[in-house]
Amino acid sequence: MGKRNTKDIGGGGLGLMYPHTQLPQKVQNLIKNSPLGILATCSQAGQPHSAVVFFYYYPTEEIIYFFKSQATITYRNLYENPNVAITIDQHDLLDPLQNFGVMLRGDMKQVNDEEEIDCVLGDLLNNKYHTLPKDPKELKQDYEWLVPPDRRCFRLKIATVSWWQGPYFGRINYDS
Repeated sequence: MGKRNTKDIGGGGLGLMYPHTQLPQKVQNLIKNSPLGILATCSQAGQPHSAVVFFYYYPTEEIIYFFKSQATITYRNLYENPNVAITIDQHDLLDPLQNFGVMLRGDMKQVNDEEEIDCVLGDLLNNKYHTLPKDPKELKQDYEWLVPPDRRCFRLKIATVSWWQGPYFGRINYDS
């Protein structure tokens, strides 16, 4: 793991003071506990696209995994341009200053190692989405929306994390 650079863009908020070696706990909790995120991709021609993804976060490795069907625009875009961003947020409709969100940016890579894929799928089912069936056969029959039959697993190595609450911002860049 490389040196971490931090920057506070607004001051007085979440980004004012935090350890240089880890994200603030509130940011980690949002990433870990949110059921889904919005993945932004871009085609080679520059056409943007966003899609909802179910994901699993490994904070010690600063990695996010998710599955996508080969029949999607997202899948095609990932091969044309691996630079992506995932936004995870919470909205407070009564007090916009309490809106809180995180954007993770980095390069996406397809995972082909079946053992790694099985481990991620197990963590997804056992540690995050507790109400889903644990039997892979039952999962494939009833929950193809989570793990499509033509699924491919992707890994995002997080390069930059930006977060906000109301008008305050913070950011950490992970050097290679």
